[in-house]
Amino acid sequence: MFLRKNHVLQEEVMVLERILLQTIKFDLQVEHPYRFLLRYATQLKGDKHKVQRLVQMAWTFVNDSLCTTVALQWEPQIIAVAVMYLAGRLSKLDIQD
Repeated sequence: MFLRKNHVLQEEVMVLERILLQTIKFDLQVEHPYRFLLRYATQLKGDKHKVQRLVQMAWTFVNDSLCTTVALQWEPQIIAVAVMYLAGRLSKLDIQD
């Protein structure tokens, strides 16, 4: 009885796994925002120490976001801009254009 039930569960998992992979079109690669964060950070003007603190805070936010589904819901460029904005607001750094 146990072996039969275990086999049924195993088959069900395999079917659902196949459906999941087809749904995401076998795309298992997620691009992270770190590269964009660093690229955008080079465009910031202002006190170097303050900019460095802002980037470190934004980097921490990206790290924290990896524990969520944010990377699956938004493009990495959007996440990079969002964490920079949040870090700027929290550090009260006046970001110039």
